Amino acid sequence: MQSLYAQEQQAVKDREKLMRAKDEFMALSSSEKDLLKQRLGADITDCDLLQKYLDYVTRAQMDLVSYLGECKLLRPSKADIEKQAYFLAHSRLGYGTFKEREESYQKSKLSWLKTWDCLRYEDVRKNACSNVAKAGSNTPETVKVELGQTSGSFTFEYETYGVKDRMIVAYGSSILFDSGCVDTNGWKSASIPYNGKNSDVLVRVEPNCEGASDTQWLFKLSCPAGN
Repeated sequence: MQSLYAQEQQAVKDREKLMRAKDEFMALSSSEKDLLKQRLGADITDCDLLQKYLDYVTRAQMDLVSYLGECKLLRPSKADIEKQAYFLAHSRLGYGTFKEREESYQKSKLSWLKTWDCLRYEDVRKNACSNVAKAGSNTPETVKVELGQTSGSFTFEYETYGVKDRMIVAYGSSILFDSGCVDTNGWKSASIPYNGKNSDVLVRVEPNCEGASDTQWLFKLSCPAGN
């Protein structure tokens, strides 16, 4: 059971977090607030808007923390993470379609993680091309796939059955493919071109992306032609 002092300290931290969110929210342009209101409903109150904005920030912060592992450089501080979380929240509040905003969010997130060298290297499994990776738990997975060459085109096939999962294929700091939150109920495929300095891609699986449980998913990535 928490002591009264610990409860008071937590309350102070919660107030500080709320005041920071309020300041950041007030700094939003009127057009950004109008966009958020349009997405949430015209009758929503300013108090509800602030809470939703704080939810965006909190989810972004948790997303960043979930990727952090044994950083090869200095580990980002809480202040660094919080600052980036606000930036990412703004990406999801910006203009464009949902897909465009998500691509901006993912690209900014990967770029920041790459800067700190804090991708979850200890959790990354390295698979040879054409192998199938399978997971049935609620834990996100990142799979590093060696392509054997720095440019070309490969086929990405995936199956999420009847529970919605999300598949993201990243090359360096770029998002090559994003399935969105989908239940495929059968194999889907995409032909994905790439060109750069790296010879590998990261496949990030976000299971149960709508909060369900007991999912299963599969993906298969075929080597580029000539490899």
